[in-house]
Amino acid sequence: AARAITHHLIEKGHRRIGFVRGPRSHLVSIRRFNGYANAIGGLGLRVDPALVVQGDFSRQSGREQALTLFKARPTAIFASNDEMAVG
Repeated sequence: AARAITHHLIEKGHRRIGFVRGPRSHLVSIRRFNGYANAIGGLGLRVDPALVVQGDFSRQSGREQALTLFKARPTAIFASNDEMAVG
């Protein structure tokens, strides 16, 4: 699903897609990041480390990490879960 969402954003013209990761200890977080990275790499783009930030599945971390991402000027942001997306 993360690959499909990222691919959709790329199809819409986005090339600087920010990603808010979930906890590194959660398998679902790893899989979502891999989907994001695979979609970007599959289209010849590279994952920009400035566009990947670490969240913890909470609204607060989503908000905090979005503010961090804004400094890197993404054209879209993809969060690993709904709570972080709401934040």
